[in-house]
Amino acid sequence: MSDTIQAALITEIGEMIAGDDYLQAQEWQGLGLVVTIQDGTRRMTGFRYLEDGSFEADTPDNGGDVMRKLRELKHAMIANGDGAFVQCLIHLTRPDYRLRLQFEFDDPTRWKPKKISMDMSEFAEMLRPK
Repeated sequence: MSDTIQAALITEIGEMIAGDDYLQAQEWQGLGLVVTIQDGTRRMTGFRYLEDGSFEADTPDNGGDVMRKLRELKHAMIANGDGAFVQCLIHLTRPDYRLRLQFEFDDPTRWKPKKISMDMSEFAEMLRPK
């Protein structure tokens, strides 16, 4: 596998999220999504960040398809010798649809809430696109 294949998969992931019918109909300036893929665990969580600075917990309707594409990216990265990520943080911002992915290779709890409560603002701020 090559970096070209990985770049194409990352582009596809961004296009899938940006083109999600549900998200297209929503207000947002940024998305922060965390995907965990490790030892049979497959989970996506995230937030939409609004113009006024607030946030809402949300993920794309096509999240299952995005997860499959991320698994494909993970396999391509392994085949290319880049390692197996356990988490991926995805940032997508409007209006330019700037995409940024960060990978965590060791700690599957890096982008996980530190505490569970009714107020998830600390977690939401951790995932907010910069």
